[in-house]
Amino acid sequence: MRVTPRRGLALLLAAFSLQGTMVSAQLPTPQLTSIYPPGAKQGAAVDLAVAGADLDDGDRLLFSHPGIVATPKLSDPSEFVKGQKPVPGAFRVQVAPEVPAGIYEVRAISRFGVSNPRAFVIGSTDEMGLHAVEERMHVHDLHATIMHLLG
Repeated sequence: MRVTPRRGLALLLAAFSLQGTMVSAQLPTPQLTSIYPPGAKQGAAVDLAVAGADLDDGDRLLFSHPGIVATPKLSDPSEFVKGQKPVPGAFRVQVAPEVPAGIYEVRAISRFGVSNPRAFVIGSTDEMGLHAVEERMHVHDLHATIMHLLG
């Protein structure tokens, strides 16, 4: 079979047009935007709420210290739903007493992968700071500091 210039040009255009039809797709990236409360006391358990984008089927949290473990909260069974199902964005976090005080990372794991990190603070005081254990301050000291800063 002899290739004429016209036929060669048609084959060349067909090859280039087929090469341009490749399509690429990318899965969404999970993003962890908030966690509440943002910390816990050593040796305590807290209920943690997480929020973010593309956290579909997110049933695990990954902490940067092995002494911090999260389990998903489960809903109560009803007459329509047999068995317990995980509540979206709700976890029970248990902190071991030997976890040192500090700032640790937490990431959410969903069907789209692992999210960005958020800070999770472990301290010897409760997560709201109502019952201080160390460096306690009287309310008069706080007022004196505020008045000093105001001039």
